[in-house]
Amino acid sequence: MLRSHQSLRSCHGRHLILGGASGPEVDPEGALAGLFAEQEAARESVVSATVRLASRQDARWAEPVMRWLHGHGRRVIMRTCAVMPRSLIHAVKECEGTVQYELAHHRPAFQRALLGPDADPAAALLLQAQHLQQLSIPVVGHLGPVFPGISAAVSASDHGCESIEPLLGHIAAAGVRDVHISAGVLTDARLAALEPLLELAALAGLRRVFGLGHQGYRGRGGAGPWRLRRFTRRALIESVAGLARDHALVVDACGCAFACHRDPNATNPGPLRPGFVSFKPQELFALVSPVDQAG
Repeated sequence: MLRSHQSLRSCHGRHLILGGASGPEVDPEGALAGLFAEQEAARESVVSATVRLASRQDARWAEPVMRWLHGHGRRVIMRTCAVMPRSLIHAVKECEGTVQYELAHHRPAFQRALLGPDADPAAALLLQAQHLQQLSIPVVGHLGPVFPGISAAVSASDHGCESIEPLLGHIAAAGVRDVHISAGVLTDARLAALEPLLELAALAGLRRVFGLGHQGYRGRGGAGPWRLRRFTRRALIESVAGLARDHALVVDACGCAFACHRDPNATNPGPLRPGFVSFKPQELFALVSPVDQAG
């Protein structure tokens, strides 16, 4: 069932990122129609959406959501940190979707610490990525969350720490060329998961870059989440982007985070997409006949 949404921008207009959780099977049509009507009531139309899988069990709610989106003329990205079941792969193919694999680290322990306990190893995701490309399903990579001293060096003290450079080599070897980089947000759960994996110097550096004290909390700021300062965030993303380019990977080729150039219907984007249904009130009423309005 749907639990969360975030509104961002793609090259062709507004884009929603939809999150959910496993639970009782519920028809998503009502929830999605209500969400889109609310989102489009006083703003521009939503033209595309990302459906995010946090575990393999999420496929139960993700497939009907994806089919609803496709049926209403929205481009769909299936973003996942888990290997997808065969039925969901078939649905992605039928809905002309794009798959975006969440790839945080080549070491499985770090992959789980950064993406959650249900995340599959990057090697398993990239193996499936090769299969999807043989089926002509567009595949892109979501690099992140990335962190200083874990993903790439930002300051002199980070050198010799962890790096995702081996992961970038694996991505290139799997034939994936397009990637987006996402800077990490440090939460209490993520910090607790990383603590046993990092050496003391690396852990101290991670706390320092987020402005944390020895116990993992700011002086008067309470518990997380904590975000990188703007300059540090930019330096981190550029450092990872440089490593990616060294492996012939392309970062945000279309100009946004959603690989619009990999859309099979890129020549008919947004409201021009086949089957597009607007949820703006004036356009919904225009679809109702005068007889229906009177009755």
